[in-house]
Amino acid sequence: MRCYFSYSAPAAGNYTLSYSTYDYGNNPASGSLTFALGDVVPPVVSLTYPADGASIGTTTSKFNFTMYDTNFTANSTYTNNTCTLYINGTAYGNATSLNSSTTNGSITNNANLTNGTYTWLIACTDGSGNTANSASRTLYVDNSTGPSLTVTAPPSYSYYNRTITVAYTVSSFSFNRTTVNLLNGTSGALLSSTNVSGAGTVSVNLTAPGDYLYNVSVTAYDNLNRNTAVTKINVTAEATAPTLAIIWPNSSVLYAPTNATYNSSVVKLNFTATDAFSVANCSYSTDGNGTWTPAACSNTSMINVSLGSFASGTHTVQVKANDSSGNVRYASATFVVDTAATSTTTVSNSGTVAVAANTTNVALLSNVSNANITANSSVMGDGTAGLNITIPTLSLTTDNLSATLNGTLNATINTTGISYRLEFQTANTTITGPTNWSGALQLPTVKSTTSVSPPSVSGYNSAVLSVVEVGFGSERLNLSSPARLVMAGQGGAQHVGYSRSGGTITPITATCDNDTSAGIGSNNECVIYGNTGGDLVIWTTHFTSFSVFALTPTTSSGNGGSTYNPAPPNVMQPVTTTPTTTPSSNPSTSKTLPTPTYPNSQPSTGQTPPTAPTKPSSSGSTPTQPPTQPSSGSKPTAPAAAPSGSNNFNVEAPAAPAPGGDAFGVVLTIIGLMVVVGLVGAAAYLLLKPEKKGRL
Repeated sequence: MRCYFSYSAPAAGNYTLSYSTYDYGNNPASGSLTFALGDVVPPVVSLTYPADGASIGTTTSKFNFTMYDTNFTANSTYTNNTCTLYINGTAYGNATSLNSSTTNGSITNNANLTNGTYTWLIACTDGSGNTANSASRTLYVDNSTGPSLTVTAPPSYSYYNRTITVAYTVSSFSFNRTTVNLLNGTSGALLSSTNVSGAGTVSVNLTAPGDYLYNVSVTAYDNLNRNTAVTKINVTAEATAPTLAIIWPNSSVLYAPTNATYNSSVVKLNFTATDAFSVANCSYSTDGNGTWTPAACSNTSMINVSLGSFASGTHTVQVKANDSSGNVRYASATFVVDTAATSTTTVSNSGTVAVAANTTNVALLSNVSNANITANSSVMGDGTAGLNITIPTLSLTTDNLSATLNGTLNATINTTGISYRLEFQTANTTITGPTNWSGALQLPTVKSTTSVSPPSVSGYNSAVLSVVEVGFGSERLNLSSPARLVMAGQGGAQHVGYSRSGGTITPITATCDNDTSAGIGSNNECVIYGNTGGDLVIWTTHFTSFSVFALTPTTSSGNGGSTYNPAPPNVMQPVTTTPTTTPSSNPSTSKTLPTPTYPNSQPSTGQTPPTAPTKPSSSGSTPTQPPTQPSSGSKPTAPAAAPSGSNNFNVEAPAAPAPGGDAFGVVLTIIGLMVVVGLVGAAAYLLLKPEKKGRL
């Protein structure tokens, strides 16, 4: 009889099999069998170090693992477990006699590794010859000191627009990332940070938040966290173009052969180019010819260039300025050349100079001081053509241009209408204007009465009687010391004010303490109505347009209207003065007007406004009356002789009146005064008469 059975041993080793059997007679039989079973289960191997994808910075390293042998039995013959390190398929060392069921092993490679990428694993064999391999891992070996980094842009002290381009090349056996930072160039504060994962040649654009100085830093990291950093400093980002201003030439002067300052044979170009950081280059072109000529320039400095000569006519010069960030600014100016003109009178000596005919410009040479200039009506006509005087001592800054007189200056402008006198009584007065001013001072020039708007005064109609412009057109010129402007024969019952750019007249409300520069006090301007000679005097610390205007009430009272205009709010009421004349011995013959006198220091006269009629008090006092009418036999008195040292100038007399004109004027004056007395009396009667009640 044969018997078969199967048995699974729990592990490899020596076993004894015992058995018993019975026959049909139930007779027993027994026995045993001793045998050995071998190990057929391989160990389990897992890797612990280095991690997959790790980098090492040395040529040798430990490779750690864990081996687990399920059939390991202590003191058995199956205890000789062996593990081997394989790198890229080549054995680099082993570990033997791993006699435990779980073993934490370590193998150090026995040959140096060069820089590069490797694949490694551990293979273990147990005592029964069963072999198992671990999973493989990738290893990077980098024996360098860190990444290699070269930054090609931006260079230090460079200029960009708002976009800064950063270019660099980075290499590493174990590259990790590159960090590009934008920093405040002054404080070093971090403004933005960009991480870039790619190696090789890389370009990154950074956006600057404003016009400023920046630093750019580039740092490359490898997997061992070793880094290489490069910093570029003082990188300027700017999106604003330079400020460009052309000083000369300008359209306010005529370039002529005899003009010492603005000579047509050599036209000068003067301009300033200003930038918050740097002006890189400048160039100019004339008359749109398309050719740009370089002009050496630097930030904030005035650039002087000779443009050469031009034919008669209007010409244009264009200037452009580039900053280092590539921003461009353009500016242009026009100027007029008259190669045949002889319109300049040159003042080369101190003293009195009469302006020649056909003159539009008076050129002061630098050695001239205390000049007195007179332009008669044969030169000035009605005064609308204008006359400029060029001052040689100029000073230009980025904000303004100033001209300083050498000593004092007096200029008399006699027109066929009103005569004017402009006096700089304080020596070495400095006149300051905008940068586009050429230093040419416009002497009093008659303008249309419609060129300005009269002021609006409640209860009054206003009308502009005359306008005279002084200085630089509608631009304001400021004076370091007050100047004196005299309008001959304009000191009657009128008002005066100033305006700018054709705007509304601003009344001058301050009266001068006296007729000197000190009389202006703390005001910018003051006025004297009816000084000796019946003229209007304005002391001012600025030049602009000055206007004479009249105010008349919008409603009338009594019969024939009102003869007294009360002062409107904030407007000084000037005094009505009777112009003094020298009567002829024969009324039928023509007369000659006296020469007005302008003393250097004379208290203003007639500054108190006339008093309006007042209602009498209960005591029965009589109302104040206006100035009484002179007797029929009285005659106007001639003006007193001018005191010694006074500034006299001649006013051209108007055409002689028709025979009998003086007598007719006296009759009109008497009639007018009688009307005044009648109106005042009527007003007093209305104020004093008793009220009647109960009647309509």
